[in-house]
Amino acid sequence: MDDLFIKGSSIGDTIYYLRIIKGISRKQLAQMLSVSERTISNYENNKTHPDITVISKLSVIFGVSMNLLLKGYEPERKSSVLDPL
Repeated sequence: MDDLFIKGSSIGDTIYYLRIIKGISRKQLAQMLSVSERTISNYENNKTHPDITVISKLSVIFGVSMNLLLKGYEPERKSSVLDPL
């Protein structure tokens, strides 16, 4: 799945790719989010952007981080003194 994501891709592109990968129709995703199919289409075509509560729900539905949805990739994690050895 990582190869489909391009650093800096739009949130609409990311939503589209994740929806297709998961085999979810626009209608199904709209029902899961309690929005219209038109709203999903607008997200995917970058006409409108989901608010933070929708982004949070999308991250759960797709099983990805909010970072991936917002930025199109997972930033590399820097090690910390709190990380286990």
